[in-house]
Amino acid sequence: MTVHTIALTRPQCDFIPLANSLQHGLEQRGHRVLDCALTQIIPAKEQDLSHARQLLQKADALVLVSPAAVYAALSYCAAELQNKWIGVMGQGSAQVLQSAGLSSPILVISDSHDAMGLLPPILTRFSSQKCLENRIKKPLTVIGRAAQGKNDLGQALQAHAIEVQYATLYRREPRRWPEQLAFQLAEAATQSLSVLFTTALAPADFLQRLNAEQAALMLSRCNAVCTHQNVAKSARQAGFKEIICAFGPQDEWISALELKV
Repeated sequence: MTVHTIALTRPQCDFIPLANSLQHGLEQRGHRVLDCALTQIIPAKEQDLSHARQLLQKADALVLVSPAAVYAALSYCAAELQNKWIGVMGQGSAQVLQSAGLSSPILVISDSHDAMGLLPPILTRFSSQKCLENRIKKPLTVIGRAAQGKNDLGQALQAHAIEVQYATLYRREPRRWPEQLAFQLAEAATQSLSVLFTTALAPADFLQRLNAEQAALMLSRCNAVCTHQNVAKSARQAGFKEIICAFGPQDEWISALELKV
């Protein structure tokens, strides 16, 4: 009987509760799961978190760009989240904030697959208070993220006379793979293998950890399951032949990952 193997490249994160729920769920469904995390998420340095708390206190609007940003904010800046206008990327992040018992937060979910979907509601929030050009002080939007990240939303807000500051809530560090993992992946690819990619950098990083023969096997034999259109584009550019798009919630990821090669 052919064993279906699923490789997960999502970042490893110790401070997110149930961070391994996807792996546990897949294993309970009878799949062999390989932990192929490419990066590790760790809390920001204390000086960065202290600065983040100061920014969050002053923020007129707060954007948390990822589940890691949500959990880091709750873990290290919970008091500063009270009574805030908070924009998040998905329903899951909103539910986590709602269940945290914050006092009267206003939660808004991006209507696209990235933070740019929050631009219209942020502009509406500030324009409804007072015309931006007549404000003595520019409204402040704080974007909570890793030490480095995309600036598209921040630049768009600045073009509308809105002040933007970035709060560093966590850090990403490269994660080394166990020596045998590349061989396990190559063996699985000869049978049935699906690989989950959740960031645009993941497909190329994944292939760089393999030798030429192993990489060629991945490109020709495995399913590349991608959770965002930019991730799918990167997988296509990397040379993957079988690309499956799963842009919805985690249940959609599972269904896509269970497709046999």
